[in-house]
Amino acid sequence: MLSGSTELEEYEEFELDVSPGSVLLFPSEEAVGVDCLEAMNFEVKNLIVLDGTWSKAKRMYKENPWLKFLPHLKLNLDKMSLYSEVRTQPKAGYLSTIESIRVCTEGIGRQ
Repeated sequence: MLSGSTELEEYEEFELDVSPGSVLLFPSEEAVGVDCLEAMNFEVKNLIVLDGTWSKAKRMYKENPWLKFLPHLKLNLDKMSLYSEVRTQPKAGYLSTIESIRVCTEGIGRQ
């Protein structure tokens, strides 16, 4: 669900001021597919993306607990990255940052 985490009390030292409609593009367990946004009547206003290799992006996600409070989006794809000869994808659908942004904004634009 795109409501974000309710465990904010555990991290009282963090003061979050995130605009409504902000989402994190990251394939977590709680992530909702971009293709489901219209049915959920959720408008994305700010797309937050972690830029780096997949291992670095995972590390950034783990080391910044405030990211877990954001609603999460994921791409529901099985295509290979155009950069698959340069960088290894963990699995199909795990695209480069710029490819992910393009696919995501195309999906959001269809809302």
